[in-house]
Amino acid sequence: MSGGVFNNPAIVITGGPTGNLDSKSGDEIMELLHKLNKGRGAKLDIVIREPEVAQRTQGVIYTREGRVEVEK
Repeated sequence: MSGGVFNNPAIVITGGPTGNLDSKSGDEIMELLHKLNKGRGAKLDIVIREPEVAQRTQGVIYTREGRVEVEK
């Protein structure tokens, strides 16, 4: 299979993509995700715990004990 959803996904869901990385590698991953979002139009759903990474996103949903607490 060439192309298709594997190379051009409509949605990317990831959990903690930068959690165990050094800051340079984390920045590279966030740049790749940004390119998927802006350049190719993929919707990104990222679960993270790092506030500095959350600041680089277009929107944030904070949850506590399984309930939405704040949406920004």
